[in-house]
Amino acid sequence: MIKIITNSQRQVRDEGGVDEQRSLFLVLDRYIDIGRLVADLNSYDPQLIDYYKANSPSFSENVLTDLGATEGERIKKALAKRIYQTRNSLVHAKDGTRPKYFPFVNDLELSREIPLLRFCSEQVVIVHGKII
Repeated sequence: MIKIITNSQRQVRDEGGVDEQRSLFLVLDRYIDIGRLVADLNSYDPQLIDYYKANSPSFSENVLTDLGATEGERIKKALAKRIYQTRNSLVHAKDGTRPKYFPFVNDLELSREIPLLRFCSEQVVIVHGKII
């Protein structure tokens, strides 16, 4: 029994299940096509790509995301960090020293993050999802 549990824990750890940001990176790495993401964002608002490259929301750590870079893994790591920090600032708004999202105060910044989350989610769910 101990051997089964130990092997199971090792497998979860190896697959990135212990670290949520790493798990998110693994999902993005497997399912997100950066070229398609850039095209979707450009069709939605052509200024967003430059915005993500030069700006980070005040409610997260400084995470600039250059979607035009050539190294795909670096882009996806930055993307995972940005999405994860946005999520944490919304979900853990009561926690101590972390940057926080403040309703109404940060609405404009959040509205610029939503297309990024939306188009990543659509690629994972719509393009790669399967009906069960």
